[in-house]
Amino acid sequence: MFKFARMAMLLAVPFTLSACVSLSTIGTIQTMSKLDVVNDPIEEMVFAVEAERSLKPVTEKTFFVFALTPEGGKTQKTYVGLRKASAGEIPGANRSVPAGQNLHVFVFPEAEKPKLRAIQAEIRRFKSEKVKGSLSIGVEPEFCRTTPQIAPNSTFSIYVARTQTENLMPLLADMKVKELEAKSGPNFLAPCP
Repeated sequence: MFKFARMAMLLAVPFTLSACVSLSTIGTIQTMSKLDVVNDPIEEMVFAVEAERSLKPVTEKTFFVFALTPEGGKTQKTYVGLRKASAGEIPGANRSVPAGQNLHVFVFPEAEKPKLRAIQAEIRRFKSEKVKGSLSIGVEPEFCRTTPQIAPNSTFSIYVARTQTENLMPLLADMKVKELEAKSGPNFLAPCP
């Protein structure tokens, strides 16, 4: 199975929290720049992967990632598990999914939420001790294939919402699966179980 060589980045900020955002659309940038990653209840965030029916994200291997880097120090990554969202947890219910595509929506399970709060507490501690550095957050999905082959023009996109009451916004649009295959080899996608 393939793991994203680079995570779909949501937000990169210095501990001082001046906004430095890396996203794919102006609307997403504006909305996500309002996110206070240190104090907001980020456990309410929702993520979605839109992919052709032949490509499926593996829930147990799709993670939200915090990368915390103190100035002059080593980056510490914390992987937080996700679970499939239930029907009532899916934001933007009026969002239409193109024919031949599926939308896989993920939220944080209760058991993982303490990890999020612990990282937020660590960042607050760094800030109080005036430690400089940076924080980036993102999503690392892993995929399997539901068909023997993936079409040469297959793509997938990743979306984010700050809460279940907000609409999903594009984070990474139309990433080509063949480009990933070229980097990872022809057998990078295992068949789905």
